[in-house]
Amino acid sequence: AKYSADASFTPVQKTLTAGVAFTSSHPVRVGNTKFRRHTAMKLRLVVRVKKASYTPYVVWSESCPFSKELGKLTKTECTEAGGNRTLVKDGQSYSMYQSCWAYRDTYVTQSADKGTCQTYTDNPACT
Repeated sequence: AKYSADASFTPVQKTLTAGVAFTSSHPVRVGNTKFRRHTAMKLRLVVRVKKASYTPYVVWSESCPFSKELGKLTKTECTEAGGNRTLVKDGQSYSMYQSCWAYRDTYVTQSADKGTCQTYTDNPACT
């Protein structure tokens, strides 16, 4: 005859490790059933696993040979088309979307030379 009952086992395992056996015991009596000998049992374990949560995000980096504050932005163009990309962290895959993955900015800056004013700058009579 099959019998089903919920019973508490002791000691309660705080942690389980895959492949490592653990020992526990059941009470002598569950409801009206008394165990007089070892009994084959089927155990159902509910395992709660702590899972780290990760939210991917984009960090932009740039390399610009001059101070952008000294120039005027004239054009921004997408050089690497957008879409979904998959990244893997700790064996878990994450999908990210960006409308563009790389940009090129064009700036107008003042030239480093003194241009047509050099003759006036060198002339001590010009102030």
